Amino acid sequence: MAQELDVEHIARTSLEKNIVHLPQGDFLAAGAHQFGSLWTRDFCFSVPGLLLLKKFSLVKNQLNYLIKNRREDGLVPIYADSISPLLRVAAGSFSKATGLNIQFKLTGKIKPFYRANGAYATIDANMLVLLAAYEYYHASGDEQWWLEQQSNFQEIYDYYQPFFHEGLIVQGAYSDWQDSAKRVGKTFFTNLLFLDVSKKFHFLDNDELENFTQKIHESFYDLNTGLYFSVKGFPQISLDAILWAIDNNLMPHTDQLYLHLKKHPLWNLYGVAGFATFPSYPRSWIAPQVLLSGLSEYHGSLSWSWLMAYSSMVAYKQGDLAEAMRLKSLLETFIRRDQTVFEIYDTSREFRVFNSYLYHSESPFSWGASYVLEMQQILGR
Repeated sequence: MAQELDVEHIARTSLEKNIVHLPQGDFLAAGAHQFGSLWTRDFCFSVPGLLLLKKFSLVKNQLNYLIKNRREDGLVPIYADSISPLLRVAAGSFSKATGLNIQFKLTGKIKPFYRANGAYATIDANMLVLLAAYEYYHASGDEQWWLEQQSNFQEIYDYYQPFFHEGLIVQGAYSDWQDSAKRVGKTFFTNLLFLDVSKKFHFLDNDELENFTQKIHESFYDLNTGLYFSVKGFPQISLDAILWAIDNNLMPHTDQLYLHLKKHPLWNLYGVAGFATFPSYPRSWIAPQVLLSGLSEYHGSLSWSWLMAYSSMVAYKQGDLAEAMRLKSLLETFIRRDQTVFEIYDTSREFRVFNSYLYHSESPFSWGASYVLEMQQILGR
């Protein structure tokens, strides 16, 4: 029992360490080093953990900031910072290479940024903000805020209309959470998120939802594995979207989808479900700066804390209790070993914390810590 509480305490502390107190209110940073910016994506994925910690005012404050600072076309910021996020990442790499500790604190003069690496607009941020708002409302019961935001929610959703081609969203390079890989075109995860948002907010009627679900199924389903391809026309399959589809019951035959996943290398190749994609993306897809950092497998075979925790939760919800507890126990072993929640672990080196010449796995990692807290809540402490 003491060990179980230990992990929850570590996850709680990991998440709370990334809370930033600014004149504009409290915000959550993605990490403490190269990801010290206020990343929208990481914040949104961390909202369930923040809500478990009763950080309602923080969640509301950061959502309000993102909603208020939309671009003219409706795009929410990909991150906010008081310096260029590129400089922050470069400082992290320089610190890693030289051993110097160069850090830039966030100040009250934060401003929104809309393009990752100065070039690529995000495709998933608007949907993730809507899902985070949905989570906040249902946890807090903040009816007045929810009603006041309805027109904003609609505009945030409508941002996607120009991106549809032949019934599915088409995305640009490096634009979703797997932003190390040049995933251009139609992706399962992005369209699945849009389906999830449309369903939860009732933006589409039942017939439209059914048609969109069928379009996704027909476009991505792999008869050989019983799973869904990550990018239309390519052989890769990614864990993130499969887990999301099962957890939110978005695709047909969810129970069968889980059974197919358990037979796939994504689940059993390294003994711990948690790495992002199999087979790995072609080297030509990987961003040059990612290759330079030694992170060619960032969204390939490196294992993520949030995906390990999510796999455990999905197994539990599917009634596979023994597997859920096995995965939970393994992840807890890593967390106790490190005394914090790291971002990524090296599957080729016995799940040691990833380390290269220019990059060290981010810690504490908000997104992972949130999922660990949720795992502890659902499976028991």
